[in-house]
Formats: sequence, C-alpha cells, structure tokens
Amino acid sequence: MKQAETLQDFQTFADEADRKGEKGIIYVNQSNKHFEEPLLSDEDTAGRAPMQLLRVILKVGGDSIFWEYPFFNTAELEEVNVQLEPIYKHFTKQVIELEEALHLIEE
Repeated sequence: MKQAETLQDFQTFADEADRKGEKGIIYVNQSNKHFEEPLLSDEDTAGRAPMQLLRVILKVGGDSIFWEYPFFNTAELEEVNVQLEPIYKHFTKQVIELEEALHLIEE
C-alpha cells in the first residue's frame, strides 16, 4: 500500500482512479494518538485536548493508498473534510475502527 505524503498526493491518486472510472471504497478512521503520559505536567500541557489521527484509506482495483492527518481540534478536522468531500462523492465511504484501519494499512 502506498502512503501519501500530503493530502494533495492522496487527491491526485483518487482523481486518476475516478478519471479511469474505477470503483473503490474509501475507509475513514478517527482515533486518539497515544503518547506516553508526562511525569510532570505544566500549564502548557494541563487540560490540552489529545492529539487525534484521521486515517483515510482508498482501495481501487488492485491498488490502494492511505494518508494520515494529525489534529487537535474539530476546526482542523472540518477543514480537511471539506477538502476530502469531492473524493467522498466518487467512492463508497465506510467508517471503520482503528484495528481494521491498521490491518488495511499493513496489507
């Protein structure tokens, strides 16, 4: 499976598949990113929202690609989803659990 370095790389892959008329599924997972807990916290870390990861996996034909986006707040997530919306319109979208996302990425 290919890993897209940027959202634009992911979009380019999806656009090429769409131009070819290929059918596919886009899998989406959103989950917390786990970091080691700090032994001592300070005012910069207290009360901070946990980092989350958006994982987007597109499988078309015999090819697939994934992209991960770390974010802290919903505004960031909404902005990315606006950019992904055209892709969501062309491929079947399925929301999946973290374990399934990791399994698909490892394939």
